[in-house]
Amino acid sequence: MRVADPEHRCKICGAPMYRTDGGGSRVILQCSSEEAMFWNFNRGTKEQSISHKHFTESTMNIPLKEWNELEKVWN
Repeated sequence: MRVADPEHRCKICGAPMYRTDGGGSRVILQCSSEEAMFWNFNRGTKEQSISHKHFTESTMNIPLKEWNELEKVWN
């Protein structure tokens, strides 16, 4: 299973996406950039709010069936 996915890029900053889901019918990808790591900013700050917005707006949901087909091509 790919955790980091260079085939999918953040629509906001272009950074590679990483897989965050724990299973189910969809694969969830999030931005790997430091700008999207809202947990690294002080709670309640403007910087954290901007970072959290980046994190949530960069989210990609891919149906598991589609992801599995992509993995066949990658491997």
